[in-house]
Amino acid sequence: MTVNDHRPVLQSLIGMHVHHCCLAMIEICQSLIASTPPPPRSRFSLVTALVFSSGRIPRGRGRAPDVVLPRQDVLPAELGTLLDQSERILTEVHDLDAKTWFRHFAFGVLDRDKTVTPASELTPHAVRLAAVATGR
Repeated sequence: MTVNDHRPVLQSLIGMHVHHCCLAMIEICQSLIASTPPPPRSRFSLVTALVFSSGRIPRGRGRAPDVVLPRQDVLPAELGTLLDQSERILTEVHDLDAKTWFRHFAFGVLDRDKTVTPASELTPHAVRLAAVATGR
């Protein structure tokens, strides 16, 4: 079996991943935009400190909220629109007050910079996956 034999499945899985990345970034950024500084107090978490100091988020440990769950029937045109929207909203977030915040289900309250750094990696990651799926 060759890679081409798996291309439809690969494209579907990558499409779902790109869809999830975009939905998550848009939701996170909208939460930042809607927040009112200063952020609420947050307890120290060793897990959060380790994740942010290592720069690696463990996979498979959490469950995504329903609003960012990908659909299997997402179309390429919709993915393109979501990629554009996520890039636009991320640019908008960079101009926000540094004390805007987002409440993550596992990491607690995160300020703009701790939120934007991982979120900004989602779009380039999604674009790389889309390039693999389309053979570009």
